[in-house]
Amino acid sequence: MFLAAYLVVESSTGKYAQMTVGDFILVQQFILTLYEPLGYLGTYYRVLKQSLTDVESMMDLLDETIDIQDVSLDPMLIASSD
Repeated sequence: MFLAAYLVVESSTGKYAQMTVGDFILVQQFILTLYEPLGYLGTYYRVLKQSLTDVESMMDLLDETIDIQDVSLDPMLIASSD
């Protein structure tokens, strides 16, 4: 968006203010340098939000009542070093 605004202003200012290829590359790299960390912040926010949602679901599962109880009929296993 900033790049488009810069191009419009630069093209309408007259014949003495002409944007060179180097100026265009400079502005483009400046914009990319600004927007790249913002993309990472969005990714980190999404991962954090999903992790918190997963923790909330896990806590809801831990609060569930147990319908079926396990019966332990297995004999105790005794370890020997023979």
